[in-house]
Amino acid sequence: MSSRLRANRAVWSFGPEVDAFVEGSSSPSDLYVPEYIDDGPAWSKLASILTTIASGSGGKATLFRTQERTFVLIFARTAS
Repeated sequence: MSSRLRANRAVWSFGPEVDAFVEGSSSPSDLYVPEYIDDGPAWSKLASILTTIASGSGGKATLFRTQERTFVLIFARTAS
């Protein structure tokens, strides 16, 4: 599900509609796979997440609560 419940992104997001349908019980999440992250412009705005991914997170998946009811899951890096 799109993690964008904020009104300024509601134009292109289905998150607010789903949240209304489930009466506010959704937990939006962003999922990141380290192997698919590059140095392109889309990632430059996510410096704190990139720093965490670069540190390796101890080889484990890491879940962050970025705001109330909103999460980021960074998968563990696959062994090469």
